[in-house]
Amino acid sequence: MSPEPESETAPAARAHAAGEPAQRWPQAFDGVGDGAWDWDLRTGEVRYSPRWSAMLGEPEAAVAGGIGHWLGRVHGSDLAGCWAGLQRHLRGAAATFSLEHRLRTADGGWRWVHARGRAVERAADGSALRVLAVCADIDARQRSQRRERARQRRLQAAVEAAGAGVFSFDLRDHRCEWDAQMHRLHDLAPGGYDGTLAGWAARIHPDDTAAVLERLGRGLRRHGRIELEFRLRIEPGRAPRRLRCAVRAVRDGAGDVAQIVGLGWDVSAEAARRQALAAQAQRWRAIVHAIGDGVVATDERARVLFLNPAAERMTGWSSGEAIGAPVAQVLALSDEAGAVAPHPVHACLRRQEGEPAAGEAALLERGGRHRHIRHCVSPMRAADGAVEGAVLAFQDVTQARRLRQALEHSASHDGLTGLANRVAFERDLRRAIASADQEGRAHTLCFVDLDRFKLVNDGAGHSAGDALLREVAALLRRKSRAHDTVARIGGDEFALVLLDCAIGSGEHIARQICQEMERMRFVWDGKAYYVGASIGLVQLGPQPLAPAEAIDRADLACYAAKAGGRNRVSVYAPGDGGRAHDSAVRIAAGLRNAIEADRFCLFAQEIRRIGGAGGDGDDGRQLEILVRMIGEGGELIEPEVFIPAAQAYDLMGGIDRWVIRAALRGHGPRLREAGDVSIRLNLSVASLRDPALWPFLQQELAASGVACGRIHFEIGEAALAQDLASAARFAAVARRAGCRVSLDDFGKGVGSFACLGQFEVDSVKIDGGLVRRMAGSAVGQTIVESIGRICRSMGCAAIAEQVEDERSLELLRRAGIEYAQGYAVARPRPLLELL
Repeated sequence: MSPEPESETAPAARAHAAGEPAQRWPQAFDGVGDGAWDWDLRTGEVRYSPRWSAMLGEPEAAVAGGIGHWLGRVHGSDLAGCWAGLQRHLRGAAATFSLEHRLRTADGGWRWVHARGRAVERAADGSALRVLAVCADIDARQRSQRRERARQRRLQAAVEAAGAGVFSFDLRDHRCEWDAQMHRLHDLAPGGYDGTLAGWAARIHPDDTAAVLERLGRGLRRHGRIELEFRLRIEPGRAPRRLRCAVRAVRDGAGDVAQIVGLGWDVSAEAARRQALAAQAQRWRAIVHAIGDGVVATDERARVLFLNPAAERMTGWSSGEAIGAPVAQVLALSDEAGAVAPHPVHACLRRQEGEPAAGEAALLERGGRHRHIRHCVSPMRAADGAVEGAVLAFQDVTQARRLRQALEHSASHDGLTGLANRVAFERDLRRAIASADQEGRAHTLCFVDLDRFKLVNDGAGHSAGDALLREVAALLRRKSRAHDTVARIGGDEFALVLLDCAIGSGEHIARQICQEMERMRFVWDGKAYYVGASIGLVQLGPQPLAPAEAIDRADLACYAAKAGGRNRVSVYAPGDGGRAHDSAVRIAAGLRNAIEADRFCLFAQEIRRIGGAGGDGDDGRQLEILVRMIGEGGELIEPEVFIPAAQAYDLMGGIDRWVIRAALRGHGPRLREAGDVSIRLNLSVASLRDPALWPFLQQELAASGVACGRIHFEIGEAALAQDLASAARFAAVARRAGCRVSLDDFGKGVGSFACLGQFEVDSVKIDGGLVRRMAGSAVGQTIVESIGRICRSMGCAAIAEQVEDERSLELLRRAGIEYAQGYAVARPRPLLELL
């Protein structure tokens, strides 16, 4: 059925129906909670509600002119948009209008409002006749939004200024998004990250990965927000990088974690500072521990500022009582005689500069008790360097003083042999020297050094060595007198103070001891060992002699006896013609004869790679050339027997030249054929000082036909300590010629690192003492590891000496040492067997 035609009265009816709400508007106008206006387009008048006027701070007025009154109050930036939106509705293009804009208030300010409305009456042609609008005050909301936007901008600026990167991880699709800064922090180009958790984990240092992932999952489930700090994998040669991430969980409506968002920033510098501060704090803790128990701080007038609890206990003053009091009253000090002593704080404040001053004094407690203290005082300085007070640290040594006598008694005997120890020996020596000086008495000092003890101790074990030492101690007791002092002063070293015994009688006793030692047959596990003794003597009196000088002379005489052969006696006699001099001549003559008669032979010990890449680029076989002396009876004499004498009597240069000539000329053809072998030659300080050494080496190298690059010269740390300039000159010349230079016995002395920086070397040989201590010392391992790192940074190879077992080899590999030498690698063998 088609619709019926519209009657003529229908438009009027629709207009009436549309106008019906408008008829009710005047009754409700004043009751509207928001502001409102009513615009009659036929008359042009606009009626504003009292609330609308109140929002703008205007006097209440129902009619305030036409639409221009409203438009005149709209902010210039909002006017065009408001008018366009209103026009669209009036044309019928929009069912309603909604306008957010600012209106000028009576006091000249601006207020945000939201006007919503529509035409409530329209003509038959659809044009609007009357428009109603409700205006809500949204000023507070707009200002809040502006503040939030400003906060967001500040936050973004802070993130950018901090160099932080932003990331998010969606647990639903397991995808992670990084901003550009996160890519930069991970050394990736934009888009270089694949967006997976596994991809991120692969960028984290492997030692940190498991802990980061575990804490990330556990922490977010429990707390919702955590902070993580971890290291990144870095390319070789790049500085380490550490990141800190602040991570927060975003939960869905069910309370489950749906997304993870966070920031990451580079804290490498901060971590380095933390480590430096921690190290500094550790040092300060060690210093505080070292300075003693009590601490007192004063101002520049020597008035107490601070007492720690130990100082309170020892002085009898509480902090409350002591603060502000003169330090001399709180810390009342006297000397040994009980007289008031100059106070160290006063002296420090008067001095105004200098090193911390230490001393000892008697402290009178507030209750009258005396303590003996050891103190150290230092000035306190302000930032500008001005002295603003002093700090005195002290410790109570009263009990230590009381126990000293008992401790001296218990500590004056050797636990193994029952003989006097070195402390008791030195005490008795001082007394003997004093009696010789003051009373004209004559005494004899003997130093006894066992020969071949090492063969017993190393071959049969320490238990056998201990048993041998006890037998020797018993022999010395038997051969000395009851009032003599017999002491063990070292591992296999003994000393005797023969009282009221002239040097001739002392020599007689010493020879008896040597004879007994020569006849002594020490048996252990069915095997017999024969040892001897080298004895040095010095006369005490009538000439004045300091204890240290007496010990030095006896030691020198003992050395001369040992250098002259085993089981001998040598008496110190200064000047030509003395027995020590005669013995030295015999030793020197024997060494010279051996050099002239070629009574030496060459051994070699192989150096092998155990890991890493050698800094000196030598990947072939390396042999250190060793020398043995052939005795007149054809026996081999170890270097430790003749090298000390050669060094003492300036014969090392001759031995060095013999070794160089024998190695290069004597074995040149074999070396040329063995193209992968390089040899290492040791040079003494005597050779380094010889200006003719390098011309001699050039001649021998030319005659041998061996390439310079296959020759390594080893310079011991002791030689550097004696003549660093000569060593540096030789090293520079040798390296320019293509030879290589190695620093030997590195770490043996206190100046190792200083020497290393003085001239360039191709390799460093770590002292065997450091290597042996690795197995039982974490500090020793750290030292060797540090030496290896230094060598790698300098581009030179690190070689460990005296590697005796597999445990040491494994520790060296872990420490990054490239080469090793020792019995665990290869034993010394005749050079001919290795070529």
